[in-house]
Amino acid sequence: MLPTITASFVNLRLHPSQKILAALSALYLGVAIALFVSLLTSWLPLIIVTFLLECLWIEWLERYQHYYRQQGNLSITVSGAANWQQQKWQINKIKVVTRWFILFRMQHAQEVSWVCVSHDACKDEEYRALAMLCHIARL
Repeated sequence: MLPTITASFVNLRLHPSQKILAALSALYLGVAIALFVSLLTSWLPLIIVTFLLECLWIEWLERYQHYYRQQGNLSITVSGAANWQQQKWQINKIKVVTRWFILFRMQHAQEVSWVCVSHDACKDEEYRALAMLCHIARL
């Protein structure tokens, strides 16, 4: 008989996921291509397309920097308490758990942050332990 394995906490070392950064860039590139097509078909005037492309560029940079800052040591307990970036956080909600990524919302004082952990952003064992903890915790 194999022993039952439960997880009461998980420690991860996060680094930026190249797959998530590529998907983010591809998404924004698709929107930029759609704007160029709307310009070529004369559906939108040049000034509006230029303005929207500039807004899109700024938004992409902000999302890229936001995701790139989500790295470092992360410790999570089954109760949802987390230590991340030398601060105490509380996981409010686990939004998505798939085999490719886990998305959850954390809160620290008045600051709320969405954290996306991809399977290539940490070691395989750490990702599996986090997925198991998310299924056990059901926050």
